[in-house]
Amino acid sequence: PSWYAEGTATGFECYTWDDTKGRLDVTPLNRFMAKRLKQDIAAGTGLSLSAVLAGDAHEANDGGNEASQRFYSSAWGLFYYLQHAESPLVREGMKKLEAAQASRGFSGSPASAAAMFQEALGDPVAFEAGWRAFILSLSVEP
Repeated sequence: PSWYAEGTATGFECYTWDDTKGRLDVTPLNRFMAKRLKQDIAAGTGLSLSAVLAGDAHEANDGGNEASQRFYSSAWGLFYYLQHAESPLVREGMKKLEAAQASRGFSGSPASAAAMFQEALGDPVAFEAGWRAFILSLSVEP
């Protein structure tokens, strides 16, 4: 699904340079995306979970900067939540989702993405409240 691909990619956009070791370290908290998503959620303009699951990066980009930033920050936030939530149910659901994608593949349809998500993580409406609360709790200041 588009949200999964872009959520993964935006997770690798931030890094720190370690001079002593001469290497880049990936920083999983993308502060730009987190700040943007927190603002959208707080303002009531954030995408619903169903919109993120059905979203398409190409369409978001065609919709202009605002639509693009809203989709990409939401995709990042959903992927980050699935990886970092303290809830064992969410972490286990992420494993199920990844296993389903690896074994069955993905057809590319929004309905398929939503069905696969619901099978692994349960009711998206109930899930959404936890996701939003998690994002709002993130500290985005360095």
